[in-house]
Amino acid sequence: MTKETVRRVAELEAALKESERELAACMADFESFSYVVTHDLKESARGISSFIAILEREHGAEMSEAMHDLFTFVQRSSIRLNKRIDALHELASVRTKPLRVQEVELDVVVKDALAGLGDRSAAVSVNGPLPRVRGDVRLLGRMFSALLHNAVTFASDEPRVEVSATTAAHAIEVCVRDHGIGIAPEHHAAVFEIFRRLHGREAYGGGLGMGLAVAKRIAERHGGRISVRPGEGAGTELVVRFALV
Repeated sequence: MTKETVRRVAELEAALKESERELAACMADFESFSYVVTHDLKESARGISSFIAILEREHGAEMSEAMHDLFTFVQRSSIRLNKRIDALHELASVRTKPLRVQEVELDVVVKDALAGLGDRSAAVSVNGPLPRVRGDVRLLGRMFSALLHNAVTFASDEPRVEVSATTAAHAIEVCVRDHGIGIAPEHHAAVFEIFRRLHGREAYGGGLGMGLAVAKRIAERHGGRISVRPGEGAGTELVVRFALV
């Protein structure tokens, strides 16, 4: 290489290192900001809930039925706000906390995720063995918990979910397939949006509409992606694609 080329390469390396330092500083600031905001919001929500509880305890006998209903609504709204704050904090941590990368057996990750489903895990069959990938085992566990929970929640009256994997030349694909209500093509992108629900708040057990948003960001942090494709006949396939390194 010529002296000019060497000089230019050195400049680019220095600029890259500076960009990395700036990015690390921004991520640290964002994590600190998200913690402070979520802490303060939760404190406010707890204050509202406590105040309503005190009013009901001290003046409940004097209240009309309509007033009791109003207080119940405020209490439930406060609880829901707390859950949303927790979900936002989790989403922020997914983006900012360092990955603890190791070789991960997806069979073990999926087995642990199934344990979290309780009795509903009987509806899930795993067509293994599943491959190994490199990643953060805690985050991958959270991702598959969200995918499996989504599959059994939006299944038919008799849930049936299948987990399988294929390995191609440059990628591993893990598919979580249900035989449920399906997702219309125009909503394939929307299901990964934060707090996006395609059904009424109380339908299908409620929920915040956050699980797939978190799963998507976990996949992206591992250099992968999640996509939706229609299941054969009925239902939906959620496909996680990991690049082979």
